[in-house]
Amino acid sequence: MARKEPAAPDDDIPASATADARRLARDLRRQIVTGELPAGTRLAAEPELQEQFDVSRATLRSAFRVLEAEGLVRIHRGARGGAEVTHPTADAAARYFGLVLQSRGTRLEDFAHARTVLEPHAAALAAEHATEEDVARLRAALEAENAALASGDVEEFLAATVAFHGLVAEIGKSSTLWVIMDLIDGVLQRHAEGRIRSGRNTDPELRKDKTHAQLVAAIANGDVEAARDIWAKHAEALGTAMVKNSSGRDALLFG
Repeated sequence: MARKEPAAPDDDIPASATADARRLARDLRRQIVTGELPAGTRLAAEPELQEQFDVSRATLRSAFRVLEAEGLVRIHRGARGGAEVTHPTADAAARYFGLVLQSRGTRLEDFAHARTVLEPHAAALAAEHATEEDVARLRAALEAENAALASGDVEEFLAATVAFHGLVAEIGKSSTLWVIMDLIDGVLQRHAEGRIRSGRNTDPELRKDKTHAQLVAAIANGDVEAARDIWAKHAEALGTAMVKNSSGRDALLFG
């Protein structure tokens, strides 16, 4: 008798789904995250999938609802509809990550400290691994920041700045660090956007200086230690400004 495979530890499918729907969602999730079903793949029509997996239409749709909520499939409606494989976005994860931090009453000082720990290492990895194409992308991102700054659009400049930080992490070729930095940058952007919408001063956090240009130069030269030092000082300065302009050390991240 075959040993029953235990449920995956991340199998957090709602209890309302049937056992068959839970099993189907788990199997499809595994195929998606391992690349067996690449992003962009259009799954077969419902009748074919029902026959392939020997499940009812209700079970199939229940499994799809779970995967859609996880950002692993997109359901297209209409005559040419169906399920398309997607990858979950960091933006969606950042929203949940922000809620977790908010529910724990995370302080700005704590959040800022985490950035000062991670950012320098991301910059060092970027200087170590950057290609000529990567440096060109950084320079383009820097130009986008300058254009946003010249336009006077604070939200546009904020988005460009967050994109630059994310690109630095991406170039480092550490997928884990890149995703973590993406989550942190997403939370940072939401915090700053909240301050902008409330009319509170954000200039100290967004003030343009030469740090980003200096970092691009260090990465282009492959100077690991210079990149680490530049980004460490930058993260420290941003964190200090965030805390100072949000009523001090005890300020809540989303207060």
